[in-house]
Amino acid sequence: MAHKYGPIITLKLGQITTIVISSSVVAKEAFKNQDLALSSKIDKDALHAYDHNQFSVIFLPASSSRRKYLRKLLHSSIFSPNRLDASQHLWARKIEELIACCRQCSLNWE
Repeated sequence: MAHKYGPIITLKLGQITTIVISSSVVAKEAFKNQDLALSSKIDKDALHAYDHNQFSVIFLPASSSRRKYLRKLLHSSIFSPNRLDASQHLWARKIEELIACCRQCSLNWE
């Protein structure tokens, strides 16, 4: 489709308009110049139930000062190399549990 219509294609998927960028050069330029416009997310009603939309890094606007503060906190406290190294044994255990669960589910699939 990119050969026929170009590197930027707009698709209407039901009620949602989706932009597909098939060129890495165009994508880099778009995210460099239009990062705030392209980072907007769909606002779901369920997020408003307990004000999750106001306290989640994922759903706060990119320009929000609260989002910037929460991202800084995540990077310094939760996703810092020291914290990730300290929790490596938990990650390994959870991966083993996931594999065991998948194995059990595959045996019960029949």
